[in-house]
Amino acid sequence: MDFNPEKEPLLNKDDQDIIIKIEDAKDKEKSKEQIIDCKEFLELICFCCYDYDVTKKEYDAHIALSNRCSVSYDQENPLHEKLLFNFFSGIKKLIMEEKEEDYQNLDNKKLSKGKSKDLDENNAIIKELSKKIGFQSDNPRADFKAGGFFSLEFMNFFVDNYKTEFKNILKEKNFLFPLVCINLIYKINLILYLIDKDKSDSYIYNIYKIERCSRKEIKNFCLHLENDNEKDLLFSIINLFLEYAFTKYKKQNSLNINLVIDDMLMHFKEVLENVKIKEKLIDKLKNEFNLEKFEKNNKLKDN
Repeated sequence: MDFNPEKEPLLNKDDQDIIIKIEDAKDKEKSKEQIIDCKEFLELICFCCYDYDVTKKEYDAHIALSNRCSVSYDQENPLHEKLLFNFFSGIKKLIMEEKEEDYQNLDNKKLSKGKSKDLDENNAIIKELSKKIGFQSDNPRADFKAGGFFSLEFMNFFVDNYKTEFKNILKEKNFLFPLVCINLIYKINLILYLIDKDKSDSYIYNIYKIERCSRKEIKNFCLHLENDNEKDLLFSIINLFLEYAFTKYKKQNSLNINLVIDDMLMHFKEVLENVKIKEKLIDKLKNEFNLEKFEKNNKLKDN
């Protein structure tokens, strides 16, 4: 399940075209207002303070990533809808390969990737699959409110690149893949100041009581952002946490997955606090999020 951006494309060519068009359309519109959108990040790294100041390059890398993470899912945007159709098309292919009995009524249906004459057919398959793979209703669009369009990008990437792992996840009926991904991405975005608290859903925020990163932790994250492709690094972190959460779920399927995510993020903050400049952040995280090692450390803390 390891992510290697040099060997594995994040998205196929069609999906890359979608993202590029979205980026081009948003860049000019957001170039000025982004300073306002990221006011909490600016307050945290206030340049009048000397400890743990980010450099201009680190700041720019964080803002670039924030631009991506702050895009809401827009049902009226045909590019967003096309990626949603691609996501469900990929899932349907995997399901048919496995010949799951629950999904055999999909045999004669196909997704058309957004052509207007076939929209009803596309939505029929989305409606058929949404709740079965873990969305809260037969219209998945509402669930993207917390994670935004970025959460759909990640899930589409995961289904495209980790087919075997996704098939294993589908077999665990109570591991709700979409909601785990969306909740995880929402929390990561918040603690890393990639979205502002006052621009997120206050109800969700109040439920989770998320503790955000310190100045030093943000400085270390931004330092590694500058040295890596921003999106590749965040995708790698999410992918690692998803693997960890699923592995732990299989060991104890009665656990509260949100508590698992919270524990992961607390440890993530500890890693950010102590990661060295010359270390690769993702390599450090892979070492720290070894399940046996992590559980051993937790037992020591409890004692």
